[in-house]
Amino acid sequence: LRALKRVGYQVGTGVMIGLPGQTRRDLANDILFFLEENVDMIGMGPYILQRGTPTGDIWEGHHRDLAAANVANAKGIVT
Repeated sequence: LRALKRVGYQVGTGVMIGLPGQTRRDLANDILFFLEENVDMIGMGPYILQRGTPTGDIWEGHHRDLAAANVANAKGIVT
């Protein structure tokens, strides 16, 4: 990012919110990084569960109650 910014590019970075193991401190450190690097664009969005992926499996292991609600919602049971 620094090298691109030095040669005149606009730079952006971002994070997914809600990744398995992510803490509020992690997010605070990400925001501090954005400020320190003086980036031009920041993207922040929710982690969206994708079943059958390594990260999705970890997320479901930590959030069984929410995972069950997501399955119900996908079937149109919960709105």
